[in-house]
Parts: sequence; C-alpha cells; structure tokens
Amino acid sequence: NANKNIPDKVSGINNISRDSSVTNDLNSLCSKSLINDMNITAPVNQVEAVETSQNIATEWDGLERQIFTNEHAAQSSPESAMLLSTPLFSYQDALHHFKSIDLSIYESDITTSIHVTGIAKFLSQLCGPPRLKSQLKSEKTFVFCLARCQFDNDDPKDFQLLMTIYKSLTGTQLDCSRFGSHWQDIGFQGNDPATDLRGTGMLSLLTILYLVREQKSLAQKLYQLSQNETQNFPFCVLLINLTKIALVALRNGYLNKECNKRLAILPIMCDVFSALTYEHYKLWKTGKTIRDSGFVLKRLEEKTKSSSQCSELISNYKKYCNEKDGVFEKGDIVFLNVCKKDGPKTLENYGSTTKKKSSLVDKYATR
Repeated sequence: NANKNIPDKVSGINNISRDSSVTNDLNSLCSKSLINDMNITAPVNQVEAVETSQNIATEWDGLERQIFTNEHAAQSSPESAMLLSTPLFSYQDALHHFKSIDLSIYESDITTSIHVTGIAKFLSQLCGPPRLKSQLKSEKTFVFCLARCQFDNDDPKDFQLLMTIYKSLTGTQLDCSRFGSHWQDIGFQGNDPATDLRGTGMLSLLTILYLVREQKSLAQKLYQLSQNETQNFPFCVLLINLTKIALVALRNGYLNKECNKRLAILPIMCDVFSALTYEHYKLWKTGKTIRDSGFVLKRLEEKTKSSSQCSELISNYKKYCNEKDGVFEKGDIVFLNVCKKDGPKTLENYGSTTKKKSSLVDKYATR
C-alpha cells in the first residue's frame, strides 16, 4: 500500500517545490516526513520526481507480472495448487475419460472368468450362473483392464478424480496437494493414495467416485461413521475392498443374470458395490469396531456367493433407496457402545476425529 501512494506523495513534493515560501524547507521536509518513512531519496526538482514516479510504475508492472507468473505455475502444478479451486469431476466425465484411454495393453494380464473343466464344467453348465451375452464381453474386459490400470501422476485427470473424492467428502472448496497426511483423513493408509490402489487399480477410484457423487446420502453417512472416535475405520480402504468383492463376483459369473437383464456391466458393478456399502453401514452401526473388520468383510463376501444372492442384494438396496424417507432418516440410531450409561446415540451426536489407529488399519488393507 505504501508503494501505491508514492506517486501521490511525489506529486505533493512538486507542488511544494513550486511555492517559494517552502522551497528552502524542501530537503528538511523530505528527510523528516518522507524519506524516513518510505526509504527513498527525495527529488530536488521536477525532473527527478517524474523519473522516480516512472521507476515506481515500472516496479509495479514487474510485480504484477510476477504475480501472474506464480498463479500460472500453481495451475500447472498440483503440488502448488493449494489456493485454487478445480471443478469437481462427475462420474460420467470420469467414465468418458477412462473409455478414451487405450487399456488394451492390460488384456494379456487379466482373467475375466473362471475356467473349469471336466465334471466341474458340466455342473457349472447344469446349475451354475448363466453365460454372459456376447455383446457384453467387451465391457467386461474394459472393467477388468481398468482394475489393472494404475494411477498416473502424469495424467491431470487422475489427480482431478482423486481430488474430487477428497473435496466431496470433506466439504472443502480448495484444492489439496498430491501427497500429504490429509489423505489419511478420508481413509487412505498413507500420504500417497496410489499405493492403496494396487489391488483394483483405477476401478476403485471410479466406484468411490460413483458413491460420493451419485449416492451422496449413503456416502456421507458412512463417512461420518468412519470418523467416529469409537467406531472409526479407514473409509477409502474399506471401499477398495468392497470393489474387490464385487469384481470377484463378476469374474465368477454371479452378476451375469443381472448384466444380461440390463445389457450392461459397469452399472451392475456399481449397484453391487453400493449395496455392499449399505450392508456394511447397517452392520457396522450396530456397534462394530475396527477389530471386527475381518468378520464384517467375510459376512459381505458371503452375500455374493451366487447369482441369486447378488440379485437379492441389489433388489434389497433398490427397495431401501425407493422408500419414502429413505433408510437414512434423521435421528437414525447408532450404537456406539452398548455398555455406555447414556445408551445409543444418533447420527447427529457423532463425534469427529481424524486420529487413526495405524496398528489396526492393516486389517483393512487390500489383500
């Protein structure tokens, strides 16, 4: 602000210098009231004043150019984008992005179905899941290739997707850095979320994005529960595991019936994933803690062991979604600790914490 006022003060000095009554006091005035405050050499005539004003304008132009350069650099570098606000990535935008990438390089590394021979093959044809329609095989291949595709630090869309998940859950408007402990706040195990994606790759981020953008009520309730001091669990690591359970069900053919009915693969995957997320929420809110994580995951796996079970899982979830007020009503009871004297609490009374029990988080690590 002081620099912006310099031209006005210099102009004032010129007026003083034109008045013969104060000309003799000019140097004294500048040294006492202006030079000490602004640390510049006072001009002794109009020519020097104009030169000083021009120099100041030049310095300001240079400063503005430097500010613009710094802002441009922040936009091109995620690590320095802390004060920017990148638009959120929609699920459809992310899906379009992944479909525009050549994923054929992963086809030699994937197994889209279980191959059986002999009596097992005969029994599978007799009473096993129906065969997948031929027009759906390419989409099934796409899903498994996406599960093999890993996070690309050179692709800004990958980081935008990851950042959308963080901002949707935390409610922040500002961008976050690529690395840092803030990722643990939404349930990743370390400072780099990409290390948790090895098992199911970018498919995990796509299903998580689907949850936080398309199933917002369920996502927020589950995230709120994951932050509870008593019942906390690693939110994103859990969802990665649920993505894997749904992927295994697809490989085993247990989703073929639903996929054939709707002539789609990924929407059915997302339905099963969301249904598993809801089942986890129901089970966890009865008082489960991180020590029960292995038991809970086992229970969820058992719900996807046949075509009929998967169909029932999806059907039940659709019923809950179609209820008038939804199953997630205000005041939904959560038993944080049945031994507490004050009894069960509601979702509105949740405490929130970002503390993580690192020794127990490993139980939820992707196998």
